[in-house]
Amino acid sequence: MYTIYRTSQMATSLGSAQIASRGIQLCCRSMGCLMTQAGGKHHTTCSSNSELTYSRWAYLRRGRDSQLNQVQRHVSTGQPNLALVRRSAVLPESKPTPFKRLMEKAGIPVQMRYNRFKIRVAGLNLYTSCVDNIDCHTFFRACGMPDTLFSWFLVTELHVWMCMVRLKQEGQEGKYMVHYLIMSMWHDIQERGRVMGIPSIKMKESLSKMVEQFNAALFGYDEGLLSNDSVLAGALWRNLFVRRDIEPEQLADMVEYIRQQVQYLETLDSAQLLQVGRIKWRPFKGIVPDKSVALPKASSIEEELDIPEVDKIGAQ
Repeated sequence: MYTIYRTSQMATSLGSAQIASRGIQLCCRSMGCLMTQAGGKHHTTCSSNSELTYSRWAYLRRGRDSQLNQVQRHVSTGQPNLALVRRSAVLPESKPTPFKRLMEKAGIPVQMRYNRFKIRVAGLNLYTSCVDNIDCHTFFRACGMPDTLFSWFLVTELHVWMCMVRLKQEGQEGKYMVHYLIMSMWHDIQERGRVMGIPSIKMKESLSKMVEQFNAALFGYDEGLLSNDSVLAGALWRNLFVRRDIEPEQLADMVEYIRQQVQYLETLDSAQLLQVGRIKWRPFKGIVPDKSVALPKASSIEEELDIPEVDKIGAQ
């Protein structure tokens, strides 16, 4: 089981100070709805009577792919430089310098198989795959969820967790990539809230609750993945379904989906994953209700961010 990479610290310091290069900063900002070139006619705020839905956000994000494609010219799938990780079998390792010790304490690896910038871009691409390569409306219908920002977060959170499970096998490179994967997620959530017209104070409170929910979900999903389907179904009911009254078939479909995705991620090539990061998810094979029926939508910001309290250990 992997550790949570200081998620709460990331969420409380979502500025560009944590981004190590100007290039990845621009990439992360492009994840938001800063697409002014998509048309000055589109307003970036919405009134109280506007539709606060995931569908509206997806419409406003059009045009971002062209900017991401410009970043991909820096990414290649060449053979890794094994000399970076080759260690002498005879001579002992030299004592780390004060700078290296400082970097290690900060959680930044000092020696990796691949270029750091490629890993950062791959982390952004991997998060993009968790968002753009997933049909959220399919999961909204299959899980009986409303079309809200928090529902979108729950679906994205599930796929980000599965990527974290896979990256745990890649050592310090995987940990480094997870850092930017999660950072991209929190940046994206902030931009979505800004575009949907959510006040900054309300968004800050909601982010704090999302961090708690994210941490609790990671522990629950980990336990379920390493245990049996019953434990995993319980974690899904608490986190994804938010303890609603549901049919057993809905839980069974999601458990099967997760098992299939994790097995598929195990087959991905490490070099391709760490240097490119783009993946295609296996299709959802569960029961999806009639798509002609409109999904319930939020009528206010409070309903858009209806985040339940997380059960805390030791709470009275």
